[in-house]
Amino acid sequence: MKYRTDEDRYIRTTNFSLAIFLFAKGGEISGVNSLDHGIKEIVFNRTDKLDELIFLYENYAYDVKREDFSISYPMVEWARKFLLEKIKDRK
Repeated sequence: MKYRTDEDRYIRTTNFSLAIFLFAKGGEISGVNSLDHGIKEIVFNRTDKLDELIFLYENYAYDVKREDFSISYPMVEWARKFLLEKIKDRK
């Protein structure tokens, strides 16, 4: 999985699907960083809830019957658009 922790304060990811999931589930974005070759890294404030969500994503991403993993389509689309705007603003 493409994410890393930083000083126990942040979780950083270049995985856009993971970022959508974390944000749609209530993750708080701290910022967006530009990396080499135009890659963007989305930075979240680390919480116990965020650690649990990453565990869910890594282990149950394809288990659609898990209620704790499910997100409504409108929420996913809203999160996707919001994150794309954040990335666009970072250029």
